[in-house]
Amino acid sequence: MFSRRSGPFLLLLVLSILAPAAVQPAWTNAFWFWKGSAVSTRLPPVDVLYVQVDENQRNLPNRLPAAHTYWLVYRSNREGLPSPDNLRDITASFTALAATARNRGMAVAGIQLDIDSPTAALPEYAKYLHLLRQRLPAGTHISITALLDWFRSGTSVSAVISEVDEFIPQFYDLEPSSRDRPLTIAVPIDAKRWGPVFNQYNRPFRIGISTFGRARQIPAPGTKGRSIELVNFNPRDLSGNPSLRLIITRTEAQELTVTYTAAKQLKNDRFWFDAGTKIEFTMATPESIRAAIQAAKQMGGNCLGTAFFRWPSFNEGLSARPEEILRESGLPIPPRTTADMLQTEDGGCAAVTCTELYLDPATPFFSKTLHYEIESSEPLDYFLPAEHSPVKLASPTRLAVTLPPWSGRASIALGRAVVSRKGAPKDLKFVVRELP
Repeated sequence: MFSRRSGPFLLLLVLSILAPAAVQPAWTNAFWFWKGSAVSTRLPPVDVLYVQVDENQRNLPNRLPAAHTYWLVYRSNREGLPSPDNLRDITASFTALAATARNRGMAVAGIQLDIDSPTAALPEYAKYLHLLRQRLPAGTHISITALLDWFRSGTSVSAVISEVDEFIPQFYDLEPSSRDRPLTIAVPIDAKRWGPVFNQYNRPFRIGISTFGRARQIPAPGTKGRSIELVNFNPRDLSGNPSLRLIITRTEAQELTVTYTAAKQLKNDRFWFDAGTKIEFTMATPESIRAAIQAAKQMGGNCLGTAFFRWPSFNEGLSARPEEILRESGLPIPPRTTADMLQTEDGGCAAVTCTELYLDPATPFFSKTLHYEIESSEPLDYFLPAEHSPVKLASPTRLAVTLPPWSGRASIALGRAVVSRKGAPKDLKFVVRELP
């Protein structure tokens, strides 16, 4: 039996039972779609897509991945904050692009600014965002990317976040690269440390996760010079070369690092490496992506989900494919099969039948040499290999493909299959098989 003194306790108990429980936001996955990214038609619509645009842009790209919600992203590459003078151009561009998107049946949630403001300049950034809010159409939501340094003690980050509807802390590119230590991109996510920090502002947020890769050249020991980034360079460009020593390591965030060291001077039409030069590739892995997603899900509170940087470009060998990422997010995306590996494209030849062939390995990484056989429905009169293609014509109806270990993720241009005889069908069929 309860006494009179139990009254306040009973009242609190009843109120706690009747009070509505805090609703956890629905978890969604987002991608940044940067300029140069390539559209994939194999996937269902993604939850959210952040699309990079320019402040003077008035037309959206003709093709974009399907998404339930879109944001238009304005990126500033200048040091410090952009001038408020550009707000008129940004708002005019956003208004025009949002109208175009609506006409195309696209749901635009708002505008995102990707500005790496110096931490000391956060008060000015807050004022900039306040001015932006005043200029935007009513009801437009504002999102920003955020550097982790902003959230250390004593900064004005709260003034910035009070001006926006969403923020995305980025857990990558925290430290400048150095020739003396392996290149890292991602950093491990400590949910116990960062969850309370981000949730204290009572604003929705996402966790920015890196899914891209980088390549760099490191000068030989004892020589001068700095490490330099290599653009459009894949492990496939070096894999299998007997004059290169290979070392495989992992970063603290479970990224893969593939390092080649030149045993002697190497020179061809694509590169020139002195003896002792290192060529280092760092890239996201299923393990690094999975660990980051699991940590993000432990943030709780106002965490909306993840944002992956970025949707890869065509033939990009160091970035994770969207289907890999979504599979690690727990979505039922079927793995790529052997039948999915071969893509064909009409070569556009007038006098002969010609087909361009591309091979996309089913697995993102492989530590042993892979052998494939491609069979043609018609005998080929000849085959024109693409530059540095790992294919040879084994017989009139059979192509042999050999991929050295750690060749990267990129779709590989094999070459052009040609049938020149009269009466040959215009639509050649090809079947690929993986050999033991």
